[in-house]
Amino acid sequence: MKKLYLLTALVFITGLAKSQNLIETDRTWSVVECVGSCITNIYKFDGDTIINSTTYQKLWHTTDSTLTYWYYYGAFREEANGKVYQNGAQGDELLYDFGLVVNEEFNTEITGCEISEIVTLVDTVTLLNGEQRKRINFSYILEPWIEGIGSLTGLINVGSENCAFDVHYILNCFTDQGILKYKNSEFDGCYVITTGIQENTSGTWKLSPNPFTDNAEFTFPYHNNYHYELQIIDLYGRIIESIIDINSGEIMIQDQNLNSGIYLFRLMENDQLRFAGKMIKR
Repeated sequence: MKKLYLLTALVFITGLAKSQNLIETDRTWSVVECVGSCITNIYKFDGDTIINSTTYQKLWHTTDSTLTYWYYYGAFREEANGKVYQNGAQGDELLYDFGLVVNEEFNTEITGCEISEIVTLVDTVTLLNGEQRKRINFSYILEPWIEGIGSLTGLINVGSENCAFDVHYILNCFTDQGILKYKNSEFDGCYVITTGIQENTSGTWKLSPNPFTDNAEFTFPYHNNYHYELQIIDLYGRIIESIIDINSGEIMIQDQNLNSGIYLFRLMENDQLRFAGKMIKR
């Protein structure tokens, strides 16, 4: 009888541990990303890849509300000790450590953003379906982590509050096997899009193609008496390219300075934000 009890307990614990993993298929993260205007980016894991003899899970993303067209974002892996890594330009970057305890430091560098925070509280939170999950709170980062879900700024936006400027990320919805388990009450639905600056109803504001492989063209209503600047910004809010020699309503964006990924762009008109959006470089 004792052997049967121990076996049952072991099976239960094993199943519970698996359910707390972050990297699993049949899950989606809906993240509202705002830079003037707001859009929703949706993420999911599907399939694997091998890089330098190490197996990673593929992360995909889309801004398509129908979830039809997905684009490869990057490679991630998770260890049994609760650490999650993303494969960056210089190798693995520590994204999460769910084994942290109170007063322990979390130190990492993610896409050039240096993060050093202290855990102030480890508690539990109840999800929409009644599940209890561990939550890790930090001294400065305004983004508690929920085990199996990740940061409340979004799956890939750990530390963005440290390095991002004028860019805000909010985890809106998390689903697991089609079940909604987390929902931010700030928004009505799981797919949010607001222009906030310029209603794009006439088709005069347009980035095409988007996503793009080589070059993209941004068209907008141009006025001779105004000064324009087009800024391209990475997901940590850093301006990585600025186009200032603009003398028409057509701006060519070339890819020589851009790696594959997601970028924000904004058009400044006489040093005032006029239009903002997102572009995807394949």
